[in-house]
Amino acid sequence: MLAEQFEKRLIFFAGKGGVGRTTLSAAIGLAHARRKRRTLIVEMGATPQMPSLFGGESRSSYEPIRLMKDLPLYTCHLTPKEALAEYGVMKLKMRSVYKLVFENDFMKRLVEWVPGMDELLLIGKIWFIEQQRDRNGRPMYDRIIVDAPATGHGVSLLQLPSVIVDAVKSGPFATDSRPIQDLLQDPTRTLVHLVSLPEELPVRETLELSERIRTDLNISLGCCFVNRVWPKPFTAREQRIAGQLRAAVRGRDSNLDTMMDQVINASQRRDKQQKNIRTLQGELSELPIIQVPRLFTDRIGMEELDTLSHHMGKEQHA
Repeated sequence: MLAEQFEKRLIFFAGKGGVGRTTLSAAIGLAHARRKRRTLIVEMGATPQMPSLFGGESRSSYEPIRLMKDLPLYTCHLTPKEALAEYGVMKLKMRSVYKLVFENDFMKRLVEWVPGMDELLLIGKIWFIEQQRDRNGRPMYDRIIVDAPATGHGVSLLQLPSVIVDAVKSGPFATDSRPIQDLLQDPTRTLVHLVSLPEELPVRETLELSERIRTDLNISLGCCFVNRVWPKPFTAREQRIAGQLRAAVRGRDSNLDTMMDQVINASQRRDKQQKNIRTLQGELSELPIIQVPRLFTDRIGMEELDTLSHHMGKEQHA
């Protein structure tokens, strides 16, 4: 059963680079799709990863493509260039007019010069997707999961509409930014989930990110996922015995020494990780802290995504 924090239409996964935002976005997207919810996973990185994660051919698609034949699971890869083209055609009504206005060298340089234009185009496209309805008036997607850019760019993406609304009281920028701000700051529709690793630097950055989201962005936080947590190899008694055994056989055989060192190191690594997790639990006491296990595999596939989605749907404790 999915946690209550996932029952929002628009979900952002935020965190520093390399913590596993994309994989966790895929896992929770799969969990929703298996519950017959029409789900869209939005990517914004340089290279789309969702198609290959689900066993397909890695290719970029600005328009949503289906990831699995038997499940309502879709993905799209957003780029500022394509978002600008779509926005321009919507405003100017004709593609030929858009090309005349936006695809000349002067306008291209002007758009590149405007600070925050890329972020505004991307978050505007997400708002547009959230607003889409089918022929019966129902939302096009039951769940929209956004694999947000890494920490700094992710904050800029989410903060820009508020910055524009505060700075510009009228005009097209303010008119277009206000409904985006309303969507992001509506706790009934939008949540940001934090993703961290159980290591000192990612934990520190996660705490800084949570503070910025709550104070500067005024966007609701859902859960904090701690990814790649090592399993607990021993009970406390077994760990003492392992330490005694290593001391007793030390020096008798180099291979045995190496094996015993690895056994002890695995246990010590888990202890260090749990110390960092307790820091998160203490500083983010109002959020569920969900430990996602480290998967000892070279490739993430359907079985691994199933395992991850199971752990993401429940709160766990050290």
